[in-house]
This record gives sequence, structure tokens and C-alpha cells, in this order.
Amino acid sequence: MNNLKQLREQKQMSQADVGNAVGVSAQAVGKWERGEGFPQWIIAPKLAKLYDCTIDALFADLSA
Repeated sequence: MNNLKQLREQKQMSQADVGNAVGVSAQAVGKWERGEGFPQWIIAPKLAKLYDCTIDALFADLSA
């Protein structure tokens, strides 16, 4: 499992907030958080900037 949800919650943002910030739907953010899909490569830098982390950190495996 990746830590996209944890990063979002640390910023106290909703899925809709994140979606609006990076130009996707809240449903897309939810799918990423559930591991049902991944953001397009063009979105990853926007997420990293929003969450103030590296792109690698976006997809770090929390179970490791």
C-alpha cells in the first residue's frame, strides 16, 4: 500500500481538495489511495509539491 492517503491526511485535505489542486476528480484521488490506479506521470510532480515530499515518497510502501 502506498502512503498517498497518509500524506493527504497530514495536510488535512479532502480528496476533493487534492483533486482540485492537481486537476483531477476526487474519485481519481480515491482510486490512487486504494491502489486501484496511479496518477499520470505529469501529475506526480504536482502531488509531490502539494505534499512537500519527493516523488519516491508518494509511492513508498508502508508495509515494508
